[in-house]
Amino acid sequence: MPDEASLRGETRVAIAQAKEAFWIQFKNPRPGDEAVNSLYQRIIKGDDTTIEEHPYAVQIFKDSDLVCGGSLISMRHVLSAAHCFMKGNNAVSPSHFTIIAGSEYFNRGGTEVSVSMIVIHDSYDPSTEDCDIAVVVLSSILIQSDQIKSIDIPKQGYSLPENTSVTFAGWGWTNASAYSPSNILQAVTVPTVNRTICAKHYAEKNLSNGQPSVVTDNMFCAGLLNVKTHARATVVGPRFSIRL
Repeated sequence: MPDEASLRGETRVAIAQAKEAFWIQFKNPRPGDEAVNSLYQRIIKGDDTTIEEHPYAVQIFKDSDLVCGGSLISMRHVLSAAHCFMKGNNAVSPSHFTIIAGSEYFNRGGTEVSVSMIVIHDSYDPSTEDCDIAVVVLSSILIQSDQIKSIDIPKQGYSLPENTSVTFAGWGWTNASAYSPSNILQAVTVPTVNRTICAKHYAEKNLSNGQPSVVTDNMFCAGLLNVKTHARATVVGPRFSIRL
């Protein structure tokens, strides 16, 4: 096993890459049935897909529960959302978390690895969900295969034009009234949305705590305009990964 100094050195590199890659932050995509569900405002249903199509996608478990998805950015680092690893204002111990890579099936097959470290973005703001980014350090290095590959990272300053197609993949809900994961990896593609339109939309909406939902400069939006709902995107929203 590498010593702590070596591990932290590897992690600093991964964090630097992640911060550079997601200088523009994806924040909770909201498609659902027919790609968008306006009530729950999140991905509810997509099409069955294979892990070979999305080999970067991993499942993240807290104890025995699926809490989030993530994207492999190296064979030892997973990019995910900060809120997945928080309880109130405190980070949960890495000992509670494991990941499964290399399987399209929920909690079955693939390679299971424990987590040795979780690094929350130092500018993460739970009240606005800005910089909702974390880097997960695995306890061992995954072996690359057709089912396990890291995803390419865009360079800092990369900007997505309006109406660019983005694909979300994960094991989230398949029914708005059944809060359970999909048994097989799902994917859906939606277009990016004009930031001004999106910000206006979110300014008129309330979060569960009654506060307006903010679209910051670190976010972009994606969704379907014809159903009158939009998505702030996160690198990986709950149980989802994203591919440009």
